[in-house]
Amino acid sequence: MRIKTLLADKGEVALLGLRAILDPVERIAIVGEARNAGEMQAMIAGLRPDVVLVDHTAEGFGAEAVREALRREPRTRFIAITPDPSQVALMSALRAGVASYIKKDCGRGEIIDSVLHTAD
Repeated sequence: MRIKTLLADKGEVALLGLRAILDPVERIAIVGEARNAGEMQAMIAGLRPDVVLVDHTAEGFGAEAVREALRREPRTRFIAITPDPSQVALMSALRAGVASYIKKDCGRGEIIDSVLHTAD
């Protein structure tokens, strides 16, 4: 079974890059791209992704958006994409229910591994 994955980021370049990295992976199916929190919430409810990669530092995609999504769809696993892996930023994401995180400047392999391991 393929891992249904939703991408959530305000940046077009980030979404294109994530799609280019993850689309060729046979075990991963990109089911949607959300550009704001409202789209993310609607897509989670409608598509029921296994994993959501979310830029949790982007306006609207923070801890409260993750908490709300998990209240509605608790089996969804979140991976926070962060430019700032400081303890404060990570603790905020983890308290919200994020399963794991990756740095915004990580490599292709780390992104793929993150999705595969978070879905397991």
